[in-house]
Amino acid sequence: MAHTTPQSPPRPPFPPAAVGARGRVAWLLRVNRLLGSDGRYASLPSFAGAFSGGSYDHAVSVSALSRWETGQVPAPAAALSRYEELLGLPRDLLLTTARTTLRYLAPSALSQPPLPRTGKGLDAAADRAQELLELALSRDLMRGEDWAQLTEALCEIGRFALLTGSAWTQITERLVAEMVIADDVPWMARFEALNRLLNHPRGAQHAIAVCASMARDGSNYAATEVVCALDNTAHPDAAARVLAELSRPNSQRALEGAVMACIRKVEYGHFTAHQLRRLAHAVHDIGPEWDLFGQVQALSGALHELPAEAGPVCRSHRGSYASPLGDPRVGGHRSDRPRTHRPPAAALPAGAPPTELAGVARRVLRHARRGTEPDHTDATLALLVTEMFCHPVFDVRLHTSLLLAATPYRRALADAAVAELASPRIAATLSCALPVLGVLRIIGDAGHRGSVERLALTSGLPRATASAAVHSLGHIDTDQGDDVFFTRALAHYTRQWAQRRDPAAATTLNGLVYAIGRAGRTELLRDIRDRSEYPLAARQAAAWWLNLAGHTQASSLT
Repeated sequence: MAHTTPQSPPRPPFPPAAVGARGRVAWLLRVNRLLGSDGRYASLPSFAGAFSGGSYDHAVSVSALSRWETGQVPAPAAALSRYEELLGLPRDLLLTTARTTLRYLAPSALSQPPLPRTGKGLDAAADRAQELLELALSRDLMRGEDWAQLTEALCEIGRFALLTGSAWTQITERLVAEMVIADDVPWMARFEALNRLLNHPRGAQHAIAVCASMARDGSNYAATEVVCALDNTAHPDAAARVLAELSRPNSQRALEGAVMACIRKVEYGHFTAHQLRRLAHAVHDIGPEWDLFGQVQALSGALHELPAEAGPVCRSHRGSYASPLGDPRVGGHRSDRPRTHRPPAAALPAGAPPTELAGVARRVLRHARRGTEPDHTDATLALLVTEMFCHPVFDVRLHTSLLLAATPYRRALADAAVAELASPRIAATLSCALPVLGVLRIIGDAGHRGSVERLALTSGLPRATASAAVHSLGHIDTDQGDDVFFTRALAHYTRQWAQRRDPAAATTLNGLVYAIGRAGRTELLRDIRDRSEYPLAARQAAAWWLNLAGHTQASSLT
């Protein structure tokens, strides 16, 4: 099937007013240099004097560095690698974060494959692709950098990439299997590689089918991730798959992914007029009980912003229910048609006003600024911290968190976020606790894990807060996972499941299995797989982890 492109230039939903994609990457370079561990490099001339060498083999002027750090000129990839070397940062941290930021906020530049090469350039790309393709189809280690080079080479070859359908499927299956168990830089590298395959003129159809197949597995805890990944491809198969998951979701997490994908697909013009009408009806039928993360409300708003020719049905549902920052049980019109989705029996949002969450952001920002000299960097930091907690679109909060995680502010931001959750009022308020836990999932480390573990087992909190805490533990320094905690949490949520056959407890148990799998606790996984008192989905998820190939797990760490 031919690959299509959006009819109008894509633009991100709810764009930030002050700092665009290039400005964010420039700020990323600047704060890492100014606030890095080597004080000498706070001086731009000193940094320029040391720059030549390593990944960047020629001299650079102070003015060139200044242009990179103010966003006047984009820094080349080799320069980002050199920043990492001089500042003692993890390999590919800045480079991969920059690529992720640019792809998300400026997708027209990066998400579409480049024009195919011809002649010697095509031959070189084909040779590189063939070498890495053999590696990907083997049981050898495949690093994030290898996936980047393979998918870049395949995009350079374009339609001349004559892989068989089974080869496209096999490399995508391995890539996605590694991606859903990876974290930090290894995850970003693989997510960017998947985006290239999803936009490849020959590979897209196979990549979309792999994502859809994973979403159909009701025990797959990563269903949100693989469905949401379809947001950035204009291939018609992706629109059809997302709509199908929205109308008849295979699981709650697959539904969440479909809603999030639709926000950007509506904005980019990926749906036909008929599909938009189907989408509007499907959104209308999703009860507010599902919308603990506010994404149905965000999608409803995106539909409302469509031009009139999209059809009146797309513009008629904005008031279906109240904002997720308010209480969905009061005000707003409710559909008289029967709901097609039945949510898990979980507590509804407690209804904190927006000022409550804004207060969280202000306090976290104040803590992060301590010990740094105020300059224009602070204005950008303030915007990003506010966006990380308060933006209505989950994906925007995620990508802003990834950007801030690659800065020296990371630890201070995480410390302050954990301190917020120590307040019983904040922890009990879903519209505050859920965004804070989402942030900690990205920027938290071993020093914050214990606080989140305690929150996951605290009685009296909304079940959605406990579930979000468990989900975060699948990403916060999983090597430090505590068997005592895992055992207590398994017993706690299994009791809830046994007493009421509570779908919310079953979903939380799936998240717990994911955290146990990422921590590598095979004995616990075997116990879950083999004992009938656990929900079937949790047992299937444990079996998936136990059957995961060793080279897949080893590769996901690199």
